[in-house]
Amino acid sequence: MMCLHQSFNLIGIRLDLILIGIFNEFFIIFLYWLPLLARKKG
Repeated sequence: MMCLHQSFNLIGIRLDLILIGIFNEFFIIFLYWLPLLARKKG
């Protein structure tokens, strides 16, 4: 019972890390494109 619970915890931690990684990628892309978009409008 305990082993199963621990494995589920590991899966949850991995999903959190994957979501954080995806969010960081989008954030970096957003920060990169923001000045370019501002330059086009301005």
